[in-house]
Amino acid sequence: MLTKIEEVPDSAPSVADTSTTEVIEQSRSMPNIYIDQIIAPANAENRKELYADLLTICQEEGVSIKALTDTEMSQLGTIRLQRWIDENRTAYRLESWDYQLEEPQQQPHCHFQLISSGRHVMIDAEGLTGINLNDNQPYEIAPLTNMDASLLLRSPARQDKISTGQLREVAGQPCVESTIADYEEAITCTWTGGVAWGFEPESDGIESVSDTHHYALFRSIVLQQDPAGNVLDKISTVTFNIGDKLDEAAMQPVPATASPAEQP
Repeated sequence: MLTKIEEVPDSAPSVADTSTTEVIEQSRSMPNIYIDQIIAPANAENRKELYADLLTICQEEGVSIKALTDTEMSQLGTIRLQRWIDENRTAYRLESWDYQLEEPQQQPHCHFQLISSGRHVMIDAEGLTGINLNDNQPYEIAPLTNMDASLLLRSPARQDKISTGQLREVAGQPCVESTIADYEEAITCTWTGGVAWGFEPESDGIESVSDTHHYALFRSIVLQQDPAGNVLDKISTVTFNIGDKLDEAAMQPVPATASPAEQP
């Protein structure tokens, strides 16, 4: 049985403290939660521009061309973050898309290929499992760290984790606006509807979703982030469902949707 975590070990990455303190309200039954978000990293437009420039060069050279499809172009340079949460499990899939050129064979050509990278992780009482989407290789099952175990505790958030910013709605869910330290023009809106289950209604923002530890992706839920220029990731929430049946097949770790960025 999981026990309440008193504090995060000193060796853990720098994230919000999880020490026990007065709670906001009595815990109630945890509903199923599914969140689907699209993230535009700071370099997203740059990747699209580089692809367009290279395609133009290939056309001018008159070589054989296999361009990305319209669907692949819409994915290029973006990240999809999906999260599934129920009373006993926490899972997420973070998949980003880029492009590469297939290696020339006998004749020079410009055959573009969409590639995936990222991770699909499942955390439950048995441990942490998943698939590395960079090469589609599975993770060996690993025991839960204190930080991982804390993500399975559905206890209320801390009393001191209350924000006094402006309230509004994103994807039909309440969130509180705040600015991000060191990025005064950047605005983030953090979900306020999950306090009873431990989701803190405040966030320092997310500089890079791909580089963020999964603890930070679940301790507070950023529903929207509008960056200051090309510095931070832009975060948009497509779907936020509470109380619906979870898609078990989608929740389980599966390989990348495009060619893996690395060969195993």
